Amino acid sequence: MKLLGKLAGIFLILFASILSLATIVSGFKSIGEGISETRKSGINGLGYVVGSLFVIILSIVLIFFMMKFGLKLIKRKTVVTEAINETGTDNFLK
Repeated sequence: MKLLGKLAGIFLILFASILSLATIVSGFKSIGEGISETRKSGINGLGYVVGSLFVIILSIVLIFFMMKFGLKLIKRKTVVTEAINETGTDNFLK
C-alpha cells in the first residue's frame, strides 16, 4: 500500500509539472491573443482576456494542490517515540 501511495505521489508531481509547463506556454499565448483582440474590438477582447486569466489562475491553484498532495504522499511518515526523560518515569511514580 505504501508503494502505491509513493507511485501515485510521483505520478501527481510529474503530471503537475507537465501541466505547469503547458499552462505557462498557453498562458502567454492566450494573453497575447487577448491583447490583440482588445485592440480590434474593445469589450469582446476584454472578456477574452478576463476569461483567459481566470482559467490560468484556476489551473495554477490546481497545480499547486496537486504538487502539495503529491509531496504529502511521497513524504515519509514520522514514527512517534518517547523522549529519553520520560522512559523511566512510569515506574518511579508507582
